[in-house]
Formats: sequence, C-alpha cells, structure tokens
Amino acid sequence: MENALASVALLAAGTLSGGLIWRWACAQGAFAPPVRPCLVRLVCGLMWVGLALAYGPCLETIELCLLSLVLVALSLTDLASLTIPNVCIAAAVVIRVTYIAMAGLLGLANPLTLLVGSLAGALCTFVPLLLLTLLLDHLLDTESLGGGDLKLLTAAGMYVGWLVVPLLTLACLLGLAGSVAKAHGRLDALAPFAFGPAIACAFWITLMVARPLEAGFVRWMF
Repeated sequence: MENALASVALLAAGTLSGGLIWRWACAQGAFAPPVRPCLVRLVCGLMWVGLALAYGPCLETIELCLLSLVLVALSLTDLASLTIPNVCIAAAVVIRVTYIAMAGLLGLANPLTLLVGSLAGALCTFVPLLLLTLLLDHLLDTESLGGGDLKLLTAAGMYVGWLVVPLLTLACLLGLAGSVAKAHGRLDALAPFAFGPAIACAFWITLMVARPLEAGFVRWMF
C-alpha cells in the first residue's frame, strides 16, 4: 500500500514538474514545442516512477529524477529549434556535481572516487567522439554531429561511464528510426533533424538498465 501511494505521489510530482518544463521550453524562443503539454507531463511522471522502481528510495533517485527533467527540456527545445541549450547541459553537470558532494557529506560514497569516475567517463566520451566528428565532417563535407549533441553525450558519460557506448548505439538507432518516420518517403530524408531527443531517450533507457546490469555483474563476479 505504501509503495502504491509513493508511486502515485511521484507520478503527481513528475506530472507537475513536466508542466513547468513545457512552459520553460516555450519561453526559450516564444514557440510551442511540437508536443502536447499533457503528453510531456505524463512522460515526466512515468519517468520519475520508473526511476524510483529501478533505484529505490535513495539520493541517486532524486539526482536522476532531476536529470530526467533536463532531458525532457532539451528534447523539447531541440524538436522546436534544432538547438540544445547550453543551460541544459550545465544543469546536467551541476546535478551530477551536487549529487557527488551530497553523497560525500552524507557518507554514502567517497566523493573523490565519484568525481574521478565522472570526469573519466566524460573525457573518454568527448575525445573519441570529437575526433570521429571531425573526421566525418571532413569526409562528408557537412556537419555530422552538432555541438549540442556532442556536449550532451559528454554529460551522459559523466553518469554512465563505459555504458555510453551502447547508449550511443541505441541513440543512433532511435535517431535513424525517427528520421525515417519523419521523412515519409520524401527526398529530404537526410535533412538535419533533432538528434537530442534520441540521445535523451537512449540516456534514460541506459540509466534504467544500468543498476540491474551492475547487480548482475557483481553476482557473476562474486
């Protein structure tokens, strides 16, 4: 009964937060994202419930719930204007750093270990992707990966570490599927499209499966 009430409360809180995020996205360029506000609210609520079920009542759940709002916000702005605001990337970094500091203050983990791991994940994501992007830009003579997309993937590396590799693969598949669905057989299928929502969706899915994967690995090793 308590779990059910907690889920309902999280759904309600996430739904309310989703409404605020939609309003924020509209205010960024005086435009309305091509997504109904009721759908945004429902998605945010379900994301919060899903994270709570996957991680349980802990500080990390709060961190990831806040991150999910950032992912929704940047997805809305990218869909509307093909732009991922720097403020969203900065918010994701601030949320991660704040979690590390709070985990250290509460004695939940070694903050230095968490910080080094996050920085290593970001660096190991940024450098290879930057080199690959420069190479593809040169070969294709066009922009292959936007700056906002690169920043978002780097921020994702702070959270998921080596899991950013399957994250990127899943994001590419989702982005390709979205591009094909949007084209509907038109000749402009290769026109620029919003890759941010695909990255954000793959990021959230990776977060949802990260904990079970880690638990399974520990059981397998020990």
